[in-house]
Amino acid sequence: CKCLALFVLLAFSLPLTLTSALRWRCLPKDAHVVNEIFKALNRPTFTGDCCHLFGMIECNLNTSSVTGFSMYDNYFNGSIPTAIAKFPNLESLTFHKMPYLHGGIPPSFASLTKLTYLEITWTNVHGPIPSWLNQLTNLRSLDLSNNQFSGSIPPTLADLPELTSLRLDRNKLMVLYPSPSASSEAPLSYKEMGRKSRKEILEDLPLLGEDWTLIWCVFLIKSSTPRLSRSRSISNGSN
Repeated sequence: CKCLALFVLLAFSLPLTLTSALRWRCLPKDAHVVNEIFKALNRPTFTGDCCHLFGMIECNLNTSSVTGFSMYDNYFNGSIPTAIAKFPNLESLTFHKMPYLHGGIPPSFASLTKLTYLEITWTNVHGPIPSWLNQLTNLRSLDLSNNQFSGSIPPTLADLPELTSLRLDRNKLMVLYPSPSASSEAPLSYKEMGRKSRKEILEDLPLLGEDWTLIWCVFLIKSSTPRLSRSRSISNGSN
């Protein structure tokens, strides 16, 4: 009886084990993209299952396609690898605390239309914030804080229908108004901001010069009135 029970258990568990293993098998086209990225990062060719690159690659359990790419605390000296745009099902993309990462956001990223989360923080990435980001229509969270972006905030960001969280603080964005004194209030109250459209809110940022800077801009999509929350900048803050 014990042997029969063991046989039945193995008979049912083996297909499940094989199915799980197959689910974690990196798709050949995604594996090729990973090695293109590794080449750009001056890393040796990776021959294993890219879905097992935990901390860098996240795969869908059912399809095995790459849905997430992340790099943290990395001292790679170069620009953002453009091959990342070849992941057709990418939903999340993060670069964090990479002080030698430079250049702009690659225009090819406009093809990442399934992206819901984009974070580029604490890097040396610079240039204007791309106006084509409005093509990422599934984007819910955009964090470009603590970089070297310059110029104005593109009003096209207000066209993103799913965007609920936006961070652009601690960059070199254009100052539109004179800097108020440390004791002065923001020129626009939250109530006044609440009456503005999302595009008008973006046009009013970054308003406040050296003493104040945009920390949070949150669009509450479920509310009929867009709202903005803003707090004081700490120049020597850490993340």
